[in-house]
Amino acid sequence: LQSMGFRGEALSSLCAVSDVTIVTRSSAESSGTRLKFDHNGSIVSQEPTARESGTTVIVDKMFANMPVRRKDLERNSKRELAKLITLLQAYAVVSCGIRITCTHQASSKGSVTRCVTTVG
Repeated sequence: LQSMGFRGEALSSLCAVSDVTIVTRSSAESSGTRLKFDHNGSIVSQEPTARESGTTVIVDKMFANMPVRRKDLERNSKRELAKLITLLQAYAVVSCGIRITCTHQASSKGSVTRCVTTVG
């Protein structure tokens, strides 16, 4: 039995149900890296990119390949977003030195709303 650890398992689960992109750069590097994953959690593309130090995880088209789950998420979207915001706020309270930003876009044509943000 092999484990990827908590974060690895969570990212693998996100990959299974959505399109995941991670953009990251350590302070020791001069440029960042954009990683795109397939639904099995394998890297399908890796390319250099400009960005400041840090990591951004982008989750898009959640449950697009699972229509029943997608409908359920859409039906309960306000409640699920509220639960996510509560969780992120709890992390923000105990995470000193880490900037957390969560944005939400209700539709593909809607405006982007910032739900949670910390200064880091």
